[in-house]
Amino acid sequence: MTATRKILELNAFDMDASSGLDPETADLVARRRRVFGPTSMLFYARPLNLVRGEGVWLIGADGTRYLDAYNNVASVGHCHPRVVAAVSRQMATLNTHSRYLSEIVYTYAERLLATLPRELSNIVLTCTGSESVDLALRIARAVTGGTGLIVTANAYHGNTRSATERSIIFCQMASPAVC
Repeated sequence: MTATRKILELNAFDMDASSGLDPETADLVARRRRVFGPTSMLFYARPLNLVRGEGVWLIGADGTRYLDAYNNVASVGHCHPRVVAAVSRQMATLNTHSRYLSEIVYTYAERLLATLPRELSNIVLTCTGSESVDLALRIARAVTGGTGLIVTANAYHGNTRSATERSIIFCQMASPAVC
């Protein structure tokens, strides 16, 4: 078993152990496995079936509320009315990436840069945490010329090859027996 798989499995649902799940959850697990494949990871011994979010809360199909301290919405919460309205307006106008000229993107970047120290004079937009980790590695290497890193043990760093390889390298250096 690879170190990557070990790290991801520390908090993963065993896709082969769906006995004991309620029928609805077992059906969703089976559907996920069929359409995403057997290597798609789920969190927790009993996976969460989340149906909506409100502010800092995730709400499960059974009505259970979970404090969300993990997802990428921690700064504004789930379904924030101003964010929903802004996204809806933009989606009704244009939904594209930043490889084209776009005044609204530059206006946003200028407003964001105005809040930062002058030394931070450029912005690179990314779509995911994995992409951000990959970009940070490339910037660090370009600026310093170095290749060394400090990586948190047993943490999820992303799905890109470069992010996953950092998890493997750290795991092997820290404790090969655990990897």
